[in-house]
This record gives sequence, structure tokens and C-alpha cells, in this order.
Amino acid sequence: MEFFWQAALIPAVLLLIFSFHRHKAAKYAGWRCMTPGPMMWCAVIGGFVLTAVLWYIYLFVGSDRADADFQMRDLCYLLIGFNLPTLAIAYQMVAEEVRWNARFIERRLWPFKRRSMAWHQLARLGHEPWGYWWISGYEGPKIRFSSYYNGFAELIAKIRKEIPSDLPLAASAALAAIPVRAKPE
Repeated sequence: MEFFWQAALIPAVLLLIFSFHRHKAAKYAGWRCMTPGPMMWCAVIGGFVLTAVLWYIYLFVGSDRADADFQMRDLCYLLIGFNLPTLAIAYQMVAEEVRWNARFIERRLWPFKRRSMAWHQLARLGHEPWGYWWISGYEGPKIRFSSYYNGFAELIAKIRKEIPSDLPLAASAALAAIPVRAKPE
């Protein structure tokens, strides 16, 4: 019976987290801006808490077993394994920004770089296996954005409106592959 409650707790927590996901983008000075969603915040906060607990164990608790050196080395690997992705997600939340208006879409990269594209240049759409989507013109770099950000559905609706209808089959397939939860209401 105890396993049932543990098994039911994880989907309930995920459902609660996804219920806070907003489909609308934030509005600021004529731009619509994607903001970090609840999954991003949970990943960063949970990663920092777990890393803090592991650091506490490493610095103050240690191990009294015969294989303590082995355990502490593995704990170092765990610290690196949890800390690096957490820092990468935190960097992404702070340094990167995707925003758009009626004429342009723009992605801010750190430090002090911007990658932008006019909507009439839009030619390709695709997605990567780790959750990122991208758009680009026939020439120029990709503008990437995550489905875990608030405003994803609104941006996809704008892309559907602006993308040419005579696209190659790959872009049409990418449009059809947009997850159901990302479709605007």
C-alpha cells in the first residue's frame, strides 16, 4: 500500500507543476517575451537544494566505513553530475531571452549578443530531441526556444501564422509534431 502512495505522488506533483504553465507570453514595451516556466524553476530550485545537501554531506558528515575514500569520490561525481546541469539551466533562465513583436523575433544570448530575424524571412522550423525548437531563414543562424517556457504556445501560434505555406515536407512535419499541450486555446 505504501508503494501505491509513492507511485501516485509523482504524477500528482507533475500535474500540479504543469497546471502553473502559462500559454500566454509576458508583454513588455511592445514585445511578447517568453519567461521560464514552472518546470525550469523546479529544476533549478531542486538542483540547488540537492547540491546543497550533497555539499553538506561531503564537507561535514563524511563516511566512517572502510571504503570511505571510494564513497567520497563517488559523492564528488554526484556533486558534479547534479551541479553542472543545474548551473546550465540557471544560466539559460538568466542569460537567454526570446521575444517577438509584429515585425521581428529576437533571441538574446549572453554576453550582449542578439540574434534576430524578420518574420518575412522565416523559412524553416524544427525541433531537437532534448526539448528545444528552432526557426530560421534560408540563410542565417537558428533561433532556438524551449517548450518549457511560458509563452511557447503563443509563439508557436505566431509561427504557424507567419510561416509560408509552400514549405518543404520536413517543416510541415515539424509543425504537425507540435505537442498537444503547446497548442493555444
